[in-house]
Amino acid sequence: MSKKAIVVGGGYFGCSIAYYLAKNKIKTILVEQNEVGSGSSGGNFGCVQVQDSEPGLSLELTLEGYQRVQQLEKEFNLDLEYREMGSLLIAENEKDMSFLIEQAKIKQSWGLKIDLLDRNELKRVEPNLSTDSIRGASYCKQGHLNGFKLMNAFIGQGKRYGLEVWERTKVKKVIAAGNTCKGVELASGEKLYGDYVILATGAWTKELCKSLGLNVPIEYVKAEAFVTEQIQPFLINYFSLASFFTEAHGQDETTTSFCCVQTKSGNLLLGETSKPGLVSTEESGTRNSREHCLGIYQEVRKFFPSLLNLNILRSWTTYSPYTVSHIPVFGEVEVQNLILAAGFKSAVVLTPIVGEIVTDIVRGERLKYDLSQFTQQSRLA
Repeated sequence: MSKKAIVVGGGYFGCSIAYYLAKNKIKTILVEQNEVGSGSSGGNFGCVQVQDSEPGLSLELTLEGYQRVQQLEKEFNLDLEYREMGSLLIAENEKDMSFLIEQAKIKQSWGLKIDLLDRNELKRVEPNLSTDSIRGASYCKQGHLNGFKLMNAFIGQGKRYGLEVWERTKVKKVIAAGNTCKGVELASGEKLYGDYVILATGAWTKELCKSLGLNVPIEYVKAEAFVTEQIQPFLINYFSLASFFTEAHGQDETTTSFCCVQTKSGNLLLGETSKPGLVSTEESGTRNSREHCLGIYQEVRKFFPSLLNLNILRSWTTYSPYTVSHIPVFGEVEVQNLILAAGFKSAVVLTPIVGEIVTDIVRGERLKYDLSQFTQQSRLA
């Protein structure tokens, strides 16, 4: 008898998981409360990030994922706008520079090639950057693609294998009998049953697991960003501040930690102002803030003053999930037949690996990796 899986969440991970499950002849339904790519994945910049991953298993999976993502265009026979580019992590002070040096040493020992740059070297790799306020940076090769094309590719290819996609369908709660997950109940009252339920629900994961008595350490920040008009090639690399990874997800008030990238079509994506998620996502709202507009303006003026007259096409907000430990919640947890996939620092680079691992779990295959460090954080209350 073929197995049936219900995947909740239509972002990078939900789409990838649904695709690989369906490809492996598992009857799969993907349930998304709005539209595919409408959550935090829709606010993602499409960067195939490498150097920001945590040392250990996260970095090991990231390095394998980086190789796998580069093959997806060939696998799907589609243009995902993939290209290689550099990644600059910028330090504005001695504290952040010390952090970058320490991280570089650790990750170099894992085989990741990271270079440490001074101001003169920064001007060479990013000529339009103003370095007056910069102490130094770390540099690493990574990739960039069109995230919407990637998610649509997973969905489109998955449908060829029988994948069902239920958009604008909100999951009210996860159904369990004793300590075994049985399915999900929709907001409409309809119940869907399956052999496995996979929650790839980002900022909504913690709330959905409460009804099971499961304490999941997924928090979120309300993140904001801009997209500009198209311009001639301006940025060569993905630019972000070291504080984006050291401070932006643990603050008690609104913080701007600048990052930007230029898309293949010439638009600039500018972010991120983060607010701590102190209330539920339903209460948090979707409007951009005055702090965001001022914060991004000040950062652009500091690092790329020649862009100040650029037109903004639109802005957006999203709920960006994270864990305080920076370790994702991924794999089987104490509730049987329930799989969680949330809280990853980087999404795009891990999509194929996460999809394949979840498929191996559902098929009962022996896993290549020990995921216990990713799941031991989540405990029954």
